[in-house]
Amino acid sequence: MTTTTINAYAPDVFGCVQATATDLGYRSFLSDTAHGVYDGRRESGARGFVDPSQIGAADRIRVSVQTPKRSNDVVLRIEAETVSIQQGNAERFEQPEAASARVLDDAAKIRAKCAPAAPSAAGSGTP
Repeated sequence: MTTTTINAYAPDVFGCVQATATDLGYRSFLSDTAHGVYDGRRESGARGFVDPSQIGAADRIRVSVQTPKRSNDVVLRIEAETVSIQQGNAERFEQPEAASARVLDDAAKIRAKCAPAAPSAAGSGTP
């Protein structure tokens, strides 16, 4: 997860996140402008997995755009992950995997485009 603090207008940052994620091929699963939360997903076209119960994979981008009280700054949090889609006996379920290089690159692109002049950044170092 990457957290960046920028001096910007939160609705503009949120709009940038939505547009950039869409341009990168993500489908919106949650786009809550009132709370500044975006969750996008891009299915993988890969087939022929090692695990026979795996039927697919997907990259997910979760973004939070928040304005702390008594502040003109915006806190942009971006979380990137990859999940494998498994078919069990009765249902489908998702298993978290290590984030793919592609989704990490996409998270970095969103940060670069939507928070280009970030004065401070904190996080795990993962874009």
